[in-house]
Amino acid sequence: MREGIPPVPERDVVYPPMPDLPDAACLDIHDPEIMHPDPRARGQWAAGALMVCKRCPADTKRSCLDYALAWPGEVSGAWGGVSETEINQHKRDRNKQRVLAGT
Repeated sequence: MREGIPPVPERDVVYPPMPDLPDAACLDIHDPEIMHPDPRARGQWAAGALMVCKRCPADTKRSCLDYALAWPGEVSGAWGGVSETEINQHKRDRNKQRVLAGT
C-alpha cells in the first residue's frame, strides 16, 4: 500500500444480515464501549460485556454468536456470550482446518 492511500474494500465480501434479536440484553446498553470497546482498552472490558450477555436467552445468544462467526474477517467486542479473542481464534482455527482439508 502506498503511503496515505487507503486500501480498496473487497467488492466480493458478503456481509451477513443482522439477526432480529429483540431479547438481546445489550439493546439496553447505551454506551457502545461496553460491548465493543476502543481497541486500546480491550484487555479490561471482557468481564463486563460477558456479564451483559449472560442476561440473554439461550436462543438469542446462539443467533448472536452465529452472526459473529459468519462475519467475514475478525470481529470486535462480545457476541453471544463469547469474547472477541475466542471468536477470532475459532475462526482462524476453522479456516486453517479448511485449508488443510483442501476445501
